[in-house]
Amino acid sequence: MGVTPDDIARELELIDAKQIELEEKGRTLEQAIRNADHMSMGSEDSNTSASVDEDALLSSWLETINEKNHLVRRESELVFIAKHHELEGKQADIEWELRHIMNKAEALKTPEDKTKEEDLLQQLVTVVHERSKLVDKMDDERQRQQEEDVEINAVMSAKFDSSAQQGSSKTPEKKSSKNADKKKDKRKDKKDKKKVK
Repeated sequence: MGVTPDDIARELELIDAKQIELEEKGRTLEQAIRNADHMSMGSEDSNTSASVDEDALLSSWLETINEKNHLVRRESELVFIAKHHELEGKQADIEWELRHIMNKAEALKTPEDKTKEEDLLQQLVTVVHERSKLVDKMDDERQRQQEEDVEINAVMSAKFDSSAQQGSSKTPEKKSSKNADKKKDKRKDKKDKKKVK
């Protein structure tokens, strides 16, 4: 976690600006996809080219959504890092103050010192616990993101596979109908020959 608070602030500003840009791009692509879908329903002659355009637009839209998701994740990660830095600094301050009191000889410690020492020890335990919880939360978030990526890839893969199968399924139907026509022609030729005999 070698990122300074200033680095975090600058990157968060850049992420903010990029997210606004991607949201605008996403809206434009959504509108273009709706228009392409409307056009493809209109003319049968333009169905193939409209379908290709729509696929290209959908692919661009998905790339935009993925990029936006990555930015959201990075933003979340930076917030975690900032919080971790804050807790690290707090822990260092508590430990310094605690060492200052503990370095005193027991006979020289005032009742206030002893009370302060107990209070600081309790604060230290709390901060260490918070840091541990934060690290666990970051690990859980990374795990959730990985699972989310697998699900998204599976859904998109299934969608594009089914689209490809629909496109290729038209060809076998045409071939099978041609084969059926050929068989009918052969039967007709046999009948005609029998009549001639």
